[in-house]
Amino acid sequence: MTTATKFPLSRLRRDQRHWRLFAAVIVVSLMSTGTYLGVYAASSRQVDFTVNSKERICSSDSSGTTDCKYLIFTSAGVFENTDSFMALKNNSSDLYNQLRAGERYEANVIGWRIPILSEYPNITSVTKEG
Repeated sequence: MTTATKFPLSRLRRDQRHWRLFAAVIVVSLMSTGTYLGVYAASSRQVDFTVNSKERICSSDSSGTTDCKYLIFTSAGVFENTDSFMALKNNSSDLYNQLRAGERYEANVIGWRIPILSEYPNITSVTKEG
């Protein structure tokens, strides 16, 4: 008798259950991610504002990793200016350099203000008015 014929049927059923569970976890993960991305994209809107001030905020963790973001204080609230994979944005430094205090702009923003997480809507593009 070969080892292939001794393969227990109960093990095959157990392996099939594991694969089904694994597939279910993957499907739920993909659906959750897709839902989040859809809701995030749906939060996109245009905002007109005057820049009051701007600053770069940095924080470090215990391993020495530093994370920085630009905050833009405006007549329409506070906005974040960071690179975003989900918004396909990688020009935050250039955009930050364009903004001048006292000037009026029209901007596309995405996201929400979530105080408990210190999150702000992210500016994805900006054009100067006037």
